[in-house]
Amino acid sequence: MIYLFFPILILSIFLVLITYILPPTYLFRSKDGNLKIGSFHNLSNKPNHILYLLLKNSNLTWKTSHNQWDIFIPGIHDYRSCRKINNIKITTPTQKIMGVAGKWNLGSKKKLWNNLLQYHGLKKTLRIMPMTFSLPEDLNILVDRMKGVNKKKEIFVIKKDRQRQNGLILTDDWKKIKNINHHYVIAQKFIPNSYLYQGYRISLRYYLLVILQDNNKSFWIHPLGIVTYANTKFHPNKGEVNFNNSVASFYTSQNKYISGFPISLNNFYQDIGIDKGLEIWAQVRGLARMVSLAVKDKMGGHNFELGNQSFELFGMDFLIDQNFNTRLIEINVGPGMIPFGQIDKDIRKKVYIDMFDKVQVINNENNMMGENQFRLLANFEN
Repeated sequence: MIYLFFPILILSIFLVLITYILPPTYLFRSKDGNLKIGSFHNLSNKPNHILYLLLKNSNLTWKTSHNQWDIFIPGIHDYRSCRKINNIKITTPTQKIMGVAGKWNLGSKKKLWNNLLQYHGLKKTLRIMPMTFSLPEDLNILVDRMKGVNKKKEIFVIKKDRQRQNGLILTDDWKKIKNINHHYVIAQKFIPNSYLYQGYRISLRYYLLVILQDNNKSFWIHPLGIVTYANTKFHPNKGEVNFNNSVASFYTSQNKYISGFPISLNNFYQDIGIDKGLEIWAQVRGLARMVSLAVKDKMGGHNFELGNQSFELFGMDFLIDQNFNTRLIEINVGPGMIPFGQIDKDIRKKVYIDMFDKVQVINNENNMMGENQFRLLANFEN
C-alpha cells in the first residue's frame, strides 16, 4: 500500500513546487509582457465585474496619466465618455481604445429609432422594432392616435434615455402622456401577445461588438446570452398590465434563477425546442444586421491620427411573441457584467474573452480559451 501512496505524494509535491517556480500564463499580452491599462476610473471599485475579474490576475499596470498605455478603458458609459475619448492622448498606432465614437446612435432609444426610420423607412423598421414615437416631436400625433374613438386602446411604454429599464411608465392614458415630463424621449408600443415562459414575460439579451479602425467598421454578434424574466406572472385576459408583470429585467429575475428557470439562452432554447432556438437566432442576426446598416455612417469620428483601433460591447434586448417572431426592444451601452451565478459568469467571461481575442490583445494561441464565437454581421469600408 505504501508503494502506491509514495508516487502520489511525490507528484503532489511536484505540482505544488511547479506552481511557484513557473511564471503564470497571463491572459493579456503586450510587447514587454506588462499590459498597461489607461482609464478615467479604476475598475477596482467594481470587484465583481467580469472585466475586472479578467484583468486583476493578469500582469497589468494601471496608468492615470492618460498616456503610455496599451488599452484605454474609459470606465463610464454616458455622453461625457464620448467627449472625453476625443481628448485621449495617442502616442503609438498599436494603442487600442475600448469605446467607440457614435455609440449613442445605438444606445440612445430615440436616436436608434430615428436612425432605423431614416435608413429603412417605416415599413421595414416595424419589422425590427415595435411602433415608436419620438418625444416631444411626435407627441401630438401619438395623442391623436390614442384618442381615436373607434380604436381599441393601445398601451405604450414611455422611456427615458437611461439604461436598465430605469423610469419606465406603461400607460394607455393619453392625458398622462400629454403631461409627461421632458426626460421621457420615446413611447414604444407594448406587445401584449408576447411569449410567456411558465406565465412570465421574458426578454433575450445578446451581445453586439463594434470594431472601428481607419475607414473600416465591423459589427459582430455573439450567440451566448441570457434570459430575463418579469417579476410577476402576466395575465393578459385580466387586463392587468404594469411594470411588475410586463417588464423583464436581470434585476427582477434572480428569484427565478434560484428556482431553476434557465438563465442561459442555450438552456432556454433546449426547453422550447432547438429548432425554435435556431429560428430565433437567425432572426436576431438578421435584425442586428439591419441595425448595423442603419448606423454604419454614424459610428466613428474620433479621427485618431495614427489609425488606432477602437471597440465596444453593447447589449441587445429582444422580445419574442407567441409565434416566435422576434423584435428588438432596445440596445444598452455598457451592458451589465456583474454576474448572478456561475452560469452567467461563464457566459459573460466568454463574451469578453472573445471580444479581446477579436481585437488581438489576448493570449488565445491554439484556441486555448475556446473557439471565438462572435459571428460577423457586416463589414463596411468607406
